[in-house]
Amino acid sequence: MEETSQNLLDLADKIGVMLAESALSDDIKEHLAANLDKLSEEKLIALFDGLRAEEEEMKRIAFETELYLKEQESSWKKVEDDQISAATIIGDKWAEKLK
Repeated sequence: MEETSQNLLDLADKIGVMLAESALSDDIKEHLAANLDKLSEEKLIALFDGLRAEEEEMKRIAFETELYLKEQESSWKKVEDDQISAATIIGDKWAEKLK
């Protein structure tokens, strides 16, 4: 029984850290943190799983956002290079015609 209590305390500590890093509103985080000691083992595990899922989803979204921004930057760089190339060709043709 003592080991189970210690495991629940450890789980509650982990949840506290996860709540601090969570994107949830401060009101929700404060309410949950203030009532951790009143939750059943099942509710603690569910809360832990939910916070872990939130963290994983936010990491996935951050990764996809970073990837998207890099692709956009690359695309704009290609457009810029193409425009410079086209302008150079047009400029060269006009320079040739004006000779």
